[in-house]
Amino acid sequence: MARGRLGRNLESDLIGQADKIRLVLIGFLATIVLATGSGMVERPLLAYLALALAAGLTAVSRFALRWDRILARRDLLLAVLAVMLLDVTWLLLFVLASGGFTSPFWPLLILPVIFSAIFYSGAGQVLPLMTLLVMALYLLLLPAAGPVTSAGVWETMTRLMFTIVVAWFVWALAAGLEGERRSTQRLLSHLTEGVLLTNADGCVLLVNPEMARMCGLRVEDMVGSSALEAEAPVGFAMMQRMTEGVRERPAGCLTRDIVLKGRHMTNLRCHTVPCGTDQGRPAGWLVVAMDISDFECQSRVTEQRLEVLATELKSPMAYVETVARVLQELAEELDTGEQLAALHTLRSEKDRLSRLVYDLLDSSQLEQPEYPLSKEDVDCAELAIAVRELFEEEAEAKGVELVCDIPPFLPPVLGDFRRLVQLLSNLVDNAVEYTPPGGRVTISAGAGSFRGEIVVSDTGPGISPEFHEQIFERFSRGAGGSTEGRAGLGMGLYVARQLARKHGGEVLVESARNVGSIFTVLLPLARCAEVKGSLAAAVRGVMVQ
Repeated sequence: MARGRLGRNLESDLIGQADKIRLVLIGFLATIVLATGSGMVERPLLAYLALALAAGLTAVSRFALRWDRILARRDLLLAVLAVMLLDVTWLLLFVLASGGFTSPFWPLLILPVIFSAIFYSGAGQVLPLMTLLVMALYLLLLPAAGPVTSAGVWETMTRLMFTIVVAWFVWALAAGLEGERRSTQRLLSHLTEGVLLTNADGCVLLVNPEMARMCGLRVEDMVGSSALEAEAPVGFAMMQRMTEGVRERPAGCLTRDIVLKGRHMTNLRCHTVPCGTDQGRPAGWLVVAMDISDFECQSRVTEQRLEVLATELKSPMAYVETVARVLQELAEELDTGEQLAALHTLRSEKDRLSRLVYDLLDSSQLEQPEYPLSKEDVDCAELAIAVRELFEEEAEAKGVELVCDIPPFLPPVLGDFRRLVQLLSNLVDNAVEYTPPGGRVTISAGAGSFRGEIVVSDTGPGISPEFHEQIFERFSRGAGGSTEGRAGLGMGLYVARQLARKHGGEVLVESARNVGSIFTVLLPLARCAEVKGSLAAAVRGVMVQ
């Protein structure tokens, strides 16, 4: 492929400038040879050979060498060394043809030093090698100039010092450019978005690894290819989809959403942004591709949660509205038992609606660092009885036996009684909901050395071990079991665990399919908190003393 059709990044642009400088130098030196004959050039044939070698090197570098591929393959050092050695060769031949050490063209040998520092900044080892080689050539040319004199020695030392100063100066100029380039490369290589840059002809100048991964190609294969070809080569179809906006040559930013179908569905959002201007037209385009699959998934999950929320809130509200209308319009025609049943339904649905609302409110508040909790001694038996009374009628109506088995003289736990009732209610509500008629739900308690334990066990369908952590996530309704005909938002276990952790405790689960579930709430004992407080006060007292 011709050099003009290649996409060029920073180094290849600089290499192109080196080719242009070499062409200008060839023309200038050829003019001198033709104009002065043997006046300045003692051996014209050798000079013509040197210029022919330079012209051939320039043609190969400009039209045959794929510098972009060389850069992408990280073979820049070897390629640059080869070019620099050829540059030194033709320049040395021309210097020899024009007088050797006494030639007025001896400064030409410094050109490879300048080229290696500026135009080949990516191959940093080339500069010291070229500098040492040029200095060695000066020393080798000195004996050919005749007897060694003090003037010749001083001239040689001057040339060597001049070479070192020039090398140092151009290195300092190139070091800043190289640092900026490497910083940009590091930044692009660590971006999670895909980045691709083209020139005005649509040739790819720069690609980061993430864009190459999205396209399923290698960076070195993408650099130098065209984003404007109507028919993409084999394997480049994905890149062509990414760069669809470039083919429109937009003057403003374009945004496209595309879907990649492979082993996994991937949603991408591609932004095409014009870069710079060239005679009123964009000088190139930047394509940024972002993977929005997670955002799409979260959006769908949010929509599903809102649908579940609307359904779950609608159901108790409809019950409340219906019962309220019945009581208002038919209260005189209902006997006492029917009125009590209606009121029971009204209260039950009100409690259900309240639990939904409280769970929603608490789910957001529990994520905050500060959560208001009172610290008091809570009797486990009193806590269990309070929760049993809340669900006794519901369990009886469903045909589930609700048992409270609390041994006497248990030490109290430290916590907020109202919040602990909410915590335990969420566990018992789940147990009663999922336990079939004829089953049993048991609330028991115990105490260890440092923690109290409140256990809620049931004879329901159980939960597969792989879902034991998932059920504690928000909106994980029915994870690991059947959800058919089940009510709720899937917030109860999440709120229960978060409340336990706010108390300095934890909620654990033991379960398997078809063997029921056991949820254990671990809470700090009140006396342990007192001991810790006393120890902390004692430590503070010792430190003060």
